[in-house]
Amino acid sequence: PHETPLEGACLVGDLALGWGPGLTSAELREGTRLDAHAPPQPVSLGYLDPSGEFVFAVIGGDLVRTSPRSLSRPIVLASFQGQTPTLLASTPDYILSARGDRAFLMDALGKGQAALNPGSPIADLTFWSDPPRPLLLTRSGALHYFQPSGGPSGDPLTVDLEDPHTMRVVEGRAYLADAQHLLVVDLQARKVLEKVDLSALADPIATLGVSPAGGFLALGTRGGRLLRFEVRAASAPPKATLPRLAWGDLRARHATGVSALCQVGPDLVSAGRDGRVHVWDRESGRARRSLVAGRGILRLEP
Repeated sequence: PHETPLEGACLVGDLALGWGPGLTSAELREGTRLDAHAPPQPVSLGYLDPSGEFVFAVIGGDLVRTSPRSLSRPIVLASFQGQTPTLLASTPDYILSARGDRAFLMDALGKGQAALNPGSPIADLTFWSDPPRPLLLTRSGALHYFQPSGGPSGDPLTVDLEDPHTMRVVEGRAYLADAQHLLVVDLQARKVLEKVDLSALADPIATLGVSPAGGFLALGTRGGRLLRFEVRAASAPPKATLPRLAWGDLRARHATGVSALCQVGPDLVSAGRDGRVHVWDRESGRARRSLVAGRGILRLEP
């Protein structure tokens, strides 16, 4: 158990990291806590890199790196001088962090820091392609491409969205959402494949999840709906990319809205700000099981 309320958690394999006022790491298969650390300043954001070797966290205004088994020995990678990062992404070799309209790219040792300036508040960020390249989505509706070194890679792609808030990248495609629309972008071609208007729902989109192979995606709404879409092969005509196959109204399952989605094996897992978690059979749309986590959930990791 964590002695104080958690603000967030993430998983890599059997490793779990929780954060709030402090940091806690655990090995889930054995059910044992690995370490805990209560720094003098609160932890506002945590992240386990994909290998599970490093923990990245924002403590006060500093981005630090440590190990799941030695949380109390953090190394400061960067200081944001009061501009505490609210977004993090990483690969085994790079870390990308951002707050407001500022983003920073550095290697896993905190060296070679480069500033990425899209000129507009950043809504979401990730890496794409091989080698990994930073990709930023701004609130003004633009996708900004960057070189592995952090330099701009051509002109940004303007997307027809109003205040987009979410981006997921799978198999060379970016799936973007604002409150009423879903957009699919071919990242290599820098081309919008399709825009789906969901304003008829009268229920704003809150979160977006895409299966690892890109075969289907799900949308969660603020009113508690969960909508599922099949994603056709890249060779299909653009207008057939997202047939409108909805699971229907699941409003009773998440009374305060869907706040996070992820895929775990063949199932889709949804969470709400009411603290409820539901595991769904993605083919039938039926709930396999449910649980109550106790507090509002902001993020899920497989």
